Amino acid sequence: MTTRPLQSLPLRQAIIERLRADSTLANIGAPPIGDDDRIYERPPSVLTWPFVRYGGPDEIPIRQGTQVRFAVHAFSKAKFTDEVTGMNAAIQSSLEDAVIDLSGGLTAYVVWIGSQVLADPAEADAHHGVNSFNAVIG
Repeated sequence: MTTRPLQSLPLRQAIIERLRADSTLANIGAPPIGDDDRIYERPPSVLTWPFVRYGGPDEIPIRQGTQVRFAVHAFSKAKFTDEVTGMNAAIQSSLEDAVIDLSGGLTAYVVWIGSQVLADPAEADAHHGVNSFNAVIG
């Protein structure tokens, strides 16, 4: 049996780099997200709000490559949902229909599946945005 390397790691690295380079997303918040580079895979124990987190991916082998489903989460403690909704929109805009070159000559084709805003279950005064994507890598 031939094994193939997992593609979710280089995809995650490229997604986080792309989001960190997005000036619209970086300028959201007080203080702005870009001031402290608050786009994480795993947030630190002491947080500055708002922030963004890359969620755990699901990776599925397909005939001509790999499919990776992933989510990018946005978190805000603003009084209303406007800030987290703006974060969702910036994340969607940055990644929707993106074509991202990965290592090894592979390319990821990213499709936005949808976004949602909900009350954060861990923080009573926070809003949580969930942005779902699918990437086909080949």
